[in-house]
Amino acid sequence: MAKQRKHSSLVTNILEAKPPHFWWILANLVALCLAIWSWLFFLEVFGNPHEPRNYRILKALGREQMIEAHSPLFPPQGDTLNPRNLYKKFSQLDEKEVKTLNSELKRVYINNHKDIRYNTYVQGSFKILKAAQLNASHLIPQGLILSLQAMVTHDGYDGLTPYPVQIHLILPQAPHQARAWLQTGGLLEIRQNPHYFSVLHVERIQRSGDDPILSLTCVPLVYAQEVSAPNGKSFMISPPESLEIWGKSHP
Repeated sequence: MAKQRKHSSLVTNILEAKPPHFWWILANLVALCLAIWSWLFFLEVFGNPHEPRNYRILKALGREQMIEAHSPLFPPQGDTLNPRNLYKKFSQLDEKEVKTLNSELKRVYINNHKDIRYNTYVQGSFKILKAAQLNASHLIPQGLILSLQAMVTHDGYDGLTPYPVQIHLILPQAPHQARAWLQTGGLLEIRQNPHYFSVLHVERIQRSGDDPILSLTCVPLVYAQEVSAPNGKSFMISPPESLEIWGKSHP
C-alpha cells in the first residue's frame, strides 16, 4: 500500500511539474502532425494513381480518374515521330531508364495527359502482323490490340522494307468483328490526325549480333473518327470504361 501511494505521488509530482497548457500544446502538436501526414499521404495517392495501392484507395473513395476522349481541336501537345526517329529516341535507353519511363507514361495516361513532357505520337506505314482480343490481364481490358511491323523506304530501293520497330496498337472498345477486318499482311497508314496514337509503353528486344528491336505500345487520345481497316471496313473506338491497374501495358 505504501508503494502504491509512493507511485501515485510520483506520477502526481510529474504531472504537476508540467508547465501550464502543456497538454493543450501537446494535443495541438499531435493534430498538426496528423494533418501534415494526411496531406502528404493524399498528395502521394492522387499524384501517383498508377501505383496499385494508390489506385485501390482512389477506387474505394470513388475518386479514380476516368480516361477521357481529348478534343481533336486541342489534343495534348507532343512530338510526332516516324519509325526512324522513334528508334533514335528510345532504342538507346538502358534498362533503368526504360523502367522509369514506362512508369511515367502509365501515370501520365491515367491522369489524362495533364503532364505532356513524355507525350510522343507515332506515324508511318505499318504491316499488320496479327490482331488479338484484349482481356483482364491488360491495363485496358476491352477491345483489340494490333501488332504492327514498321515499313520504311530506303535510298536506292523501291518499295517498303521492314524496320526494327514494332507497334502494338491498342484499340479500346473496338467491336469483336473488327478483328477479322484487320487481316495479316495488310498495310496500315498511321498519321497523327485523327486518333493521335501516343506511346504508352517502351520495350527493347535484344538480338544476338544485331541491333535491338524497339517495341512500342500505343493508345489513341482522340476518338472522334472511325478507324479504317485496310479492307475498307471501318469501326468506332471509345475510351476504356475501366482499367485493370494490375494488368500489363503491353502484349
